[in-house]
Amino acid sequence: MRPLTLLPFAVFALIHAASALLVSSKDGTQIWAEAKGNPRNPHFVWIHGYLLSSLVFDKLFEDETYLNNLYMVRYDIRGFGQSDKPLNAASYQSARFAEDFDAVVQAFNLHKPFAAGWSYGGTIFTDIYALHGNGVVSGFVYLAALDSTSATSSVSQPLALNTLPNLTQDANVTLYNTAEIGFVEGTIYHPSTLSFETRVAWIGLGAVIPQVVKSNLLNRTQDTTRLFAEGGPSLPVLYVAGLRDALLNDTALVELLRPKFKRFEVLTLPDSGHAVFLEGFEEVRSSVLQFVHSVIDRVSFTLISPSYLVTNLVAKPSLKGVDARRNSFGGCTGGT
Repeated sequence: MRPLTLLPFAVFALIHAASALLVSSKDGTQIWAEAKGNPRNPHFVWIHGYLLSSLVFDKLFEDETYLNNLYMVRYDIRGFGQSDKPLNAASYQSARFAEDFDAVVQAFNLHKPFAAGWSYGGTIFTDIYALHGNGVVSGFVYLAALDSTSATSSVSQPLALNTLPNLTQDANVTLYNTAEIGFVEGTIYHPSTLSFETRVAWIGLGAVIPQVVKSNLLNRTQDTTRLFAEGGPSLPVLYVAGLRDALLNDTALVELLRPKFKRFEVLTLPDSGHAVFLEGFEEVRSSVLQFVHSVIDRVSFTLISPSYLVTNLVAKPSLKGVDARRNSFGGCTGGT
């Protein structure tokens, strides 16, 4: 009888197994991505911020409430984390970022996923729309996020404006180290939000990014025309604003974006800094899930066959994939 007692736990583990992959984008750039949860649930992609990686979402990917409601996918933006870091500026054109998103969607058989972008991660939404327009996603969640790189100077707080030049220069190591630490510290309002281990890991993520790549990521050009013209009338959007954000002026971003989208919702967190998904964890989780379930028609998600679950969640043990890649910082190729 003991196996029968353990069966529900085995099924739970199977459904919430993770699958980590290196995905080839259209130009050959390798993108690290991971999926976790039940593919029968609405599909949801999480996109991290500047100088960091999808590691920032670790807590979310261990949360049973998220996993019981969403099929969770995260990936490292090109230039960051475990994804490749091409050195040439052409590799950071807008279309390349949309193609990376496409590659992740295809790799995990996602159907019109929702996407949440934190900070710099929100700029990827503009790339997706610039290449495709409507029809690729079901909705966007801006987590204290930019809509485009061109908005950086107008909506950044003094800390970000003073720090970014020091993060991209390569003449003074001490200046860089001070800026990197200050930048990561600036993501939180409550010091207890990040453990010492997590804080050090976040700081270290910036060290594996070549300086030219950091500049390419900040200086790339984007066009928001299709995002606002095509997405504006019908795309569901949720903006999560932290009023204690030391890096971005979330209130200004809300004022900028609200007139652009007819289906625009706002969650304001008075006591949260930039990392709203951590400092307002329960409130953000509740709002994200409510947002998804208010938009999605569950019938539109194709039911996944048992054979798919066995092939994709059992035959590809996630821990091997994650561990093998957690020891690598991705490749740096191409000229400057």
